[in-house]
Amino acid sequence: WIKQPLIDMNAIKERLDIVEIFVQNSEARQILYEDHLRKMPDFQRISTKFQTKKSNLQDMYKVYVAVTKLPGLKEVIDSLSQDSSLIEENFTKDLSEIGKDFEKYLQLVETTLDLDRVREGRFLVKPEFDEELNEMRQELDDLESKIQRTLKSVESELGLDSGKVLKLEHSALHGHYFRLTMKDERIVRNDRSFTIIESNKSGIKFRNSKLDL
Repeated sequence: WIKQPLIDMNAIKERLDIVEIFVQNSEARQILYEDHLRKMPDFQRISTKFQTKKSNLQDMYKVYVAVTKLPGLKEVIDSLSQDSSLIEENFTKDLSEIGKDFEKYLQLVETTLDLDRVREGRFLVKPEFDEELNEMRQELDDLESKIQRTLKSVESELGLDSGKVLKLEHSALHGHYFRLTMKDERIVRNDRSFTIIESNKSGIKFRNSKLDL
């Protein structure tokens, strides 16, 4: 816009008319931003990652979520197009075409990504795609079951209420670990069966030999 500003008077007037529509419809403008646009990902950055083959399953899912929000976004835009053909010409038609263009993409994501795992914050391909993947998923599920049993065991050992005080968390740096608030730090302070990983304002992070395995 700075290097190549719009100089066509008709186009400038059209742009200003569109801005005026949004200015005068504060409720629709707020809904568009709060419920739709604010939650959209950085498409330019993601597009670059796709083009350079550096994208991952999380990027794939972000686009998927954005596309699923298009019908709601279009519905708000449609309510504005009743007052002006400019909105329909500049937004409604394009949104409809984008929705159609991405239909197969939505199907691809739904048949490829394990959406149940995504809701847990993990981005994995469905194991049904490959026998080896299926075996790896079974091993992963078994390992997660063991980790959950270890959590229950530690809760019992420390005399803590199940699922309330002791947290099981994961990070790329530490892997799986337990966390207690600093208020409960004394519970494991002198217990040699636990190894303290980190201690700060957010709490104390630690693990035992079973979790190391």
